[in-house]
Amino acid sequence: MLRPAFCSESKRGKRREAILCAAHSLFVEKGFEATTLNDIVGRSGGSLATLYDMFDNKPGLLRSLVTERCVTIGGAIDAALETPAPYDQSLRAIAAEMLDRFLDPTYMGLFQVVIAQCASQPDLGRQIYDAGPVVCQARAADFFERQMAIGTMARDDPMAVSKLFFQMICGDFLSQLVFGLPVVLTPADRSDHLDHVLPIFTKAFSTT
Repeated sequence: MLRPAFCSESKRGKRREAILCAAHSLFVEKGFEATTLNDIVGRSGGSLATLYDMFDNKPGLLRSLVTERCVTIGGAIDAALETPAPYDQSLRAIAAEMLDRFLDPTYMGLFQVVIAQCASQPDLGRQIYDAGPVVCQARAADFFERQMAIGTMARDDPMAVSKLFFQMICGDFLSQLVFGLPVVLTPADRSDHLDHVLPIFTKAFSTT
């Protein structure tokens, strides 16, 4: 099993990881509202003082869980920025990583929790959106801006292009998750989806 994105080897990092892992499991098992901070500390160990110091409160934990999940997607984008691979290979690597992380079963349960909670707390929804998806979109926008600068892609608003890219890759999978439907893709399904979507995206922003 892959370790969560929030893993660390330092003592404080390991404590933070334990709290996030416990919060993630409990939010999915019991729901956000039914989970107490004492529940989380009881499962993770440590103290309430440490939890408050690291995350402030329960909404802070939820924000951190979403943010850390986006870190792994951002890492794939950074690798694409730093690796001298052809544009189409880099684009597919970003798309595949994003789709894998988004449809990871450990994340889908958390996604349902986020949807339910943000529906009743719009301010929290904005905070989570800005701390998670927007950060990933901005990092992808950097990639697209570089491609536009070297002439691989036609000039456009990099952030708008990034948002469209995310929407195309996640596609109807996002809608299914919103309605509580399970999404399971085999490797062949994922490959077929990317084979269909990526040529459409690249054609839309082709320089020819």
